[in-house]
Amino acid sequence: MGGDDPAKVFNGYIFDMEFYLDRFGLADPDVVVINLGTNEITQQDAATSLAQIQTGLNVMVSQVCAALPNAYILIVWNSLGPAEGDDRWNTEHRAALGAIIKFVNDLADSKVLMVPMYATVSRENGFRWTVSTADADTGISAITVSDGIHYGEYGIAQYGDVVAQFALALLA
Repeated sequence: MGGDDPAKVFNGYIFDMEFYLDRFGLADPDVVVINLGTNEITQQDAATSLAQIQTGLNVMVSQVCAALPNAYILIVWNSLGPAEGDDRWNTEHRAALGAIIKFVNDLADSKVLMVPMYATVSRENGFRWTVSTADADTGISAITVSDGIHYGEYGIAQYGDVVAQFALALLA
């Protein structure tokens, strides 16, 4: 186990893919999906979140490559649901997106790809939302995004479709 190995530590936790698979008797997967960054941006200042995302990519991708040299790695980057006054998409999210693109390009490994979920899940209906009381005259209700971080029913379906299409294309 990698407790003493800084190459396996991410946010204070050990990420040791080989140990995890062996511990639970799991078969080696053909595709691994890495989806990180949203919580870092939500919980940290911009500089700290960007550093954590970069460290996370280095640790997780290197450990998956070491444990599963034949597996494809899909690095997913998500969007945010629209919220009035929330400028994180133009600041932290854009910086993290650039860092992920640079990481994948610099790695130049044909088995490591980025999935542009930010461009595929609808920002308007992909997240959790609430419906206002219908207007008495028209019967029309308005929706507002109540959780712009976690995907709702439609966003989960869109996410699953896109990741599955990437994985199937790679494995075909």
